[in-house]
Amino acid sequence: SSVLCSSPLPEGPCGAMHALRCGLLAASVAVAQILFHDAEFRDRYNFSGGRLVGSTAAFGAPPYGEEVLGELVYAPSKGATYCTEDDYDPQFAGGTNAIFVVMRGNCSFVTKVRVAEAKKAAAVVIVDNSGILTPEDVRRVVMASDGWGAAVTIPSIFLAQADGQPIIDALQQGKQLKVTLSWTLEQTADHMQVNLWTSAGEKTGSFFLADFAKHALRFKSHLEFQQNYHVEELTGQTKDFNEQCWDGDIRYCEADPDGAGPITGREILGEGLRQQCIWDTSLAVDAVTKKPDGTDRSPRPYSPDFYRYVEKAHTECPFVCDNSGAAAVDQRTWCTDPENRLGERCSHRVMRSLQINVQRVTQCVEDKATQLLQAWSERRQWTKVFLQINGKRYSGPLTGDVVGRVLCQEFAAAEQAVIDECSQMSSGSGPVREDDDDDSGMGAGTVLLITIGVGVGVAVLLLVYYQVCLKAQLRKELRYEMMQAARTGGQEGQSMTGAAAQEVAVPEGAPVAAPAGAV
Repeated sequence: SSVLCSSPLPEGPCGAMHALRCGLLAASVAVAQILFHDAEFRDRYNFSGGRLVGSTAAFGAPPYGEEVLGELVYAPSKGATYCTEDDYDPQFAGGTNAIFVVMRGNCSFVTKVRVAEAKKAAAVVIVDNSGILTPEDVRRVVMASDGWGAAVTIPSIFLAQADGQPIIDALQQGKQLKVTLSWTLEQTADHMQVNLWTSAGEKTGSFFLADFAKHALRFKSHLEFQQNYHVEELTGQTKDFNEQCWDGDIRYCEADPDGAGPITGREILGEGLRQQCIWDTSLAVDAVTKKPDGTDRSPRPYSPDFYRYVEKAHTECPFVCDNSGAAAVDQRTWCTDPENRLGERCSHRVMRSLQINVQRVTQCVEDKATQLLQAWSERRQWTKVFLQINGKRYSGPLTGDVVGRVLCQEFAAAEQAVIDECSQMSSGSGPVREDDDDDSGMGAGTVLLITIGVGVGVAVLLLVYYQVCLKAQLRKELRYEMMQAARTGGQEGQSMTGAAAQEVAVPEGAPVAAPAGAV
């Protein structure tokens, strides 16, 4: 069976091969940083600038710019390798941001972090136990979720054994180590890395990819982009059901996006494979250029055909029944016509319109389908749509415009064309715009007056309602007191007159004279 990159490493040569595979399949370079406050410790272990860089988790990660200031805490495992709450007993003072240091092994990253969170950790540093992965390898490992990552709310960092063991040794010797964990995006010299998990049958991810395409085309080789498509195993089944799987293999399946509609899970997988093969068969590499500081810039391969295709196919080959582009065509005909909905025929039509080599893409799908599906299955996240920028989870609005701005803020050096593009985004004069002033709309003063008016109106209504309720309660209490008085009078041998009896049954809404002392 396959072993996920978030799983413990197998022993022996298989572990080495698995480590190499995890490094090759990793989505992007991680940028989680640990800043040591202890100068003596930094110098002793030769950590450059007092900082360690590791891999950050794809679950429980903090938003951009957040830091965790705390003290490292270590306690030896009792044998369960930090996978259960009773396996270790960390000691720390109350009110301290305790950052647990634990070893990898025997359970997933998520399990270790969930256990630490239950034991009141503010964050977790997981140290590799294989001795195989170098610090450079670790930076390319994706700390993927095991399906339970949504329950984690604290961040975590993965370190190579060469970096983490000196920390454990120092803590065992009684050293107090205060650190700052930082997730500020790392500025790469001339490019940014974007890693997207999505599905061709997921509305949010498909919209973002199409919306982001126009910006990616302008960033060109300054952007290192990688897409990963959702694949899941058909659990509880021994064979394919309703064409959800690729070639009937229940290891590689996808949910049906339209229920009783014509599109199947297999077609969703097929669209993802076609998109990946368009990328793989049409990569372009810009010529080596100079950075603003005069040094050479190493260009990253990118695919203009891929970006143009996903933008056009999103509109012309929808996976949700929609005749908005069909003009006078009958709704039912539009939705069932393979030329106008997600699927191979519509995809090939769009490719031909963009002069993409259909035969080459089709051959790529035939040759690489199993390889790609297996890789995506191993890199699967806890949610279908997930975005990383430079190895850091993006948690803002998932639109092309906003993400484009984030990328612009992080470019340390770029060609003038990219700088100009980013300047347009920042000023609002380009494709990414802030809301423009419009004389035909309402100004801020008008909105404020309307808001105050609505607030006053609501307050008046609440006051009237309160008065009505108060009167009803008063009538109820008055009836009760008069009935009690009538019963008491009966017990003393006194009889009530007809008029008094009528007064007990006060009709709803009739005026009532309050008894003495009533308010």
